[in-house]
Amino acid sequence: MVFYFLQLFIFTLYSVFFALFNNKKWYFGVTWLHLSCVMGLRSYLVGTDTKMYVHGYLYDSNTKQNSAILYEFLNKVIRYIAGDNYHIFLFTLSAISIGTFLFVVFKWSNDFLSMFTSIYIYITFYYYFNSFNMQRQMLAVTISMMATYFWVLNNRKKSIICFLFAIGIHNTAILSLINIIVNKFKAKYSNIYKTLIVCLLSVPISGTFINLFSELFPHYEMYNNGFSNVEYGTNGGTAILGLLLLLFIIVTPLVNTNFLDDHVNVVLMYLTCIGSYMYILGSGSQLIIRLADYFTIYCTIFLPKSIETISLKFKEQKLVQYFLLFMILVIGLILMYYKLSKNMGEIIPYQIL
Repeated sequence: MVFYFLQLFIFTLYSVFFALFNNKKWYFGVTWLHLSCVMGLRSYLVGTDTKMYVHGYLYDSNTKQNSAILYEFLNKVIRYIAGDNYHIFLFTLSAISIGTFLFVVFKWSNDFLSMFTSIYIYITFYYYFNSFNMQRQMLAVTISMMATYFWVLNNRKKSIICFLFAIGIHNTAILSLINIIVNKFKAKYSNIYKTLIVCLLSVPISGTFINLFSELFPHYEMYNNGFSNVEYGTNGGTAILGLLLLLFIIVTPLVNTNFLDDHVNVVLMYLTCIGSYMYILGSGSQLIIRLADYFTIYCTIFLPKSIETISLKFKEQKLVQYFLLFMILVIGLILMYYKLSKNMGEIIPYQIL
């Protein structure tokens, strides 16, 4: 556990350094290299599913039932280039995942503080560490983020290519196509409650949805049962996190309606909103919690924007902003400590060889 907190400390140190010199390019590069190396140079023993990924890479044992066409193709290409060196395989997946996430963060962030906060949330809210475990899905999640970024930018060609890449990496990324619909949502506060009503009405049919999803993607049949192991047994932790995100979603437009004037803010808010409801209403299903990450990942960018917008309405703007940021930083530390102490994703101890 100490190793991972040390990485967070190192990240914080060089974030301050690059902020002082206002150098975003080097900050992007160093952060990408740091996080990619820690994730990509790990042993096959680090991460619950890593053994399966490495075994599939070394022995070409992936089946079309469990993986997607592009992922299989990527496996074969890396194997052709790197041979039996599985570290290159893991590093390649890690570098793409971290790179696509950072790309979206740097494009949608207003300043250094927002970028730092987004990456900090990505690490401490466990999205980064989830990638040590369910690496293929989290790779699809970050690529779908890039697809959403291009769609909001009205760059349809790049967006469609990215969506296809995400689905080609992990079939469940087809769920991220919902983001195209969300992009059409109007900036109305009442839509938050409409989304909640739709989610509440969907609860009675959630069992049917899970069974249908498992039939389409048989690999997920194992997640039909509730939380039965320590990896996902968060004792309501996901529901609490969902409530926290929902609180910011409700409060932000109430405090400062200008937040809804920016279309990017609206998209980020609704996507986070959908994920929050999935965290709350589906907290007893491993499958729903996994799928929720396709939407809650946007909280990494939404929360810094929310905090900045809320603080603008107060006379002591900076004081309020720093207080809210400090609150998020502390919550992140608590969440990271709790999940690491439970060894969720089986990423402890960290090993390279």
